[in-house]
Amino acid sequence: MSKATSSLWRGPLAGSLHPLARVYMSSFAEDRALVDIDIDVSEAHALALGKAGLFSGQDLKRVLSACERARKKVRPLLDRGEDGGFHDIHPLVEKMVIDMAGEEAGGRIHMGKSRNDQVATDICIFARQRLLEVLEEVMRLVMELARAASRGSGGVLPAYTHARPGQATTWAHFLLAHASGFRRDAQRIMLCRNRLNRSPLGACAVAGTSVPVNRAFTARLLGFAGVWENSLDATSSRDCLLEALSVLAVLQSGLSRAAADVMMMAAPESGVLDYPDEWADTSSAMPQKKNPDPLELVRARAAESAGLASAGLGIMHGQTSGYNRDLQELKPLLWKSLAMALMSTVVVRHVVSRVRPNPARIREVLAKGGAAALDVAEWLTLRHGVPFRRAHHAVGTLIRHLASAGRVLSDAGGEEASRILSRAAGRAVAFTSTEWREATDPAKGAARRRSAGGSGDHPRLLREAGTWLGRMKPEVLALRRAEEGAARGLRAAVKRALGRRA
Repeated sequence: MSKATSSLWRGPLAGSLHPLARVYMSSFAEDRALVDIDIDVSEAHALALGKAGLFSGQDLKRVLSACERARKKVRPLLDRGEDGGFHDIHPLVEKMVIDMAGEEAGGRIHMGKSRNDQVATDICIFARQRLLEVLEEVMRLVMELARAASRGSGGVLPAYTHARPGQATTWAHFLLAHASGFRRDAQRIMLCRNRLNRSPLGACAVAGTSVPVNRAFTARLLGFAGVWENSLDATSSRDCLLEALSVLAVLQSGLSRAAADVMMMAAPESGVLDYPDEWADTSSAMPQKKNPDPLELVRARAAESAGLASAGLGIMHGQTSGYNRDLQELKPLLWKSLAMALMSTVVVRHVVSRVRPNPARIREVLAKGGAAALDVAEWLTLRHGVPFRRAHHAVGTLIRHLASAGRVLSDAGGEEASRILSRAAGRAVAFTSTEWREATDPAKGAARRRSAGGSGDHPRLLREAGTWLGRMKPEVLALRRAEEGAARGLRAAVKRALGRRA
């Protein structure tokens, strides 16, 4: 590369940019991920200039050939710590093209575009592609949760409130609860991705360009569904990136809650779930430890993701319209949030595929925690006509009586329970021994809750999840095929322009 790397960009300024300023402003750490995308955008723009008759056939070939050679040279250059005297990828690539194609041809590639619309286009493509990867992983997680629910749909499990056993539910109901949340995450990601799927390219610096570039043509080449219509909006707005940061933070919050549930229920104090050894670490000092370290990091990274979303909102707060260099700082936030969301989703999916309920321990926890208490109170109301608030008091009185002797609900017989409940309820209540066993059986109680969404309703919830998956899978596959098709289409267009076989 030429030594005079930045002279063409500093016409109104005397001298070179101070080296410290260049280092401080550098975005190469994030721009490495944009190398191929940035060159794709430049090639699409060059093809549009050629289509408009603003490049001769030979000049277009020179520029596209230089772009392809730059594609091979940029990363090795950055690996050696060379930046060509620039602080971001866009002028570096352009300068390499000018050096290789000559200024007469290469010096025209920036005609009708600015670094402002180019960087916005690059980021939209990057975010669109990475959000699709996250979406695909979320879909895999939902499928794994549905598979696990179908395998163990009948087993009971404590449902907790305030981190203490509340009622008996089913393993399937628990898994499908998390699947429901992740389905909403998938919908949010899809909508966010759709809003990013508009091309800013051709908006130029801020108010458009007099160069007759066909924006719809470049949008199609780059896989966009259309163009970002208003040039000022296209170069200024980053609300879709803020939405992406927020959507990812919500996803990671759900992943954190799933991780916290598994960690609590697999802890020795509870032990209702068996945690897989291959997703645990141990202590350097304490030989007995089996620590769910990956899930602890899922929890921590959810907090970090929330912080990244907050930082993004802070950066955008109070900015004027038009490009401001502050916007550069959104890239590391989004890059990190995307990477964390992807890996955390993969980790949770792997753990879910291996964790298993512990039936013996579940029975102990359900009995000790009085998980059948609400079932008994509802039994009194529905079968004996006791007002619910009085039934609630009566069952609480029975629990306190039994607890004083270290006993639980299922330890009482029908006669003893009837006597204490009748006195506390202020009316005669009679349970046979068979009825009392049924009323205090957590599994039967869970099965009775067949009203919409209850634990006994898990077969319908499982069918609903399967229907949703059946509808979403082809939609996500179509998005993947569209991405791959756009990449192939651009490569074919470049080869045709170069006179090579497509």
